[in-house]
Amino acid sequence: MSKRYYFIVTSLPELPELSQPAPLTLVEFRELVIDEGPQSVLVDAVLLEEDLTMRQAILSGEIDHAEGIVLTDEQVMGRADLPDFLQIEPDHHYRITEDAIWWNYYNYVNDLALRYHSNFLRDWVGFEVNLRNTLSQVRAEKLGLQASDYIVAEDLAGDQDVSDIISAWSSAPTPIKAMQLLDQYRRKWLDDNVAYYNFGIDELLAYARTLILVVRWHRLEELSKNETAQSDSR
Repeated sequence: MSKRYYFIVTSLPELPELSQPAPLTLVEFRELVIDEGPQSVLVDAVLLEEDLTMRQAILSGEIDHAEGIVLTDEQVMGRADLPDFLQIEPDHHYRITEDAIWWNYYNYVNDLALRYHSNFLRDWVGFEVNLRNTLSQVRAEKLGLQASDYIVAEDLAGDQDVSDIISAWSSAPTPIKAMQLLDQYRRKWLDDNVAYYNFGIDELLAYARTLILVVRWHRLEELSKNETAQSDSR
């Protein structure tokens, strides 16, 4: 047990349900833990997922502004190059450029998990890659596309059965509700796979990931309200 992580974990505010506002921002959280030794690179690896998600939303026109957590604002906005480790040529040709970036990201995080012996990070990558690839396969089949063109880091995927998640996602009434539903399942996965009260680095990483979900859910709620208001005003 790391005494350093004990004091950090016990000083962090309790995280609420996904429907409630976060008690701190992701930037504030990072500022609290960034100087906690070499393993802080693992925290940045988890937070980087949100930066890349926001960057993808910017480039696709879903949102028009976002600020960086680990990346710079310019990198998140797509106006500056990403770090070199996200620009390695993948072992597979992807029809969508962003898929190559995600291939790099998941391999980068998995390499860190192995280097620092983080079971949580390794298992999380397996779950996320499995879920992402299954969703991509379902979408491709519906559109009559070649699914293999959209599968990333297949060798890292876990073997958890995600059929219930896919079924619920497919029946969601709106795209925003579908994304929120996926994050509900992600929160459940965290609750089922984190060894709480051991105060190690993995518990800090799980906190970071849970905070991302809380922040994202609240942002999607605001987007949903805005869409409803715009629809009602027509």
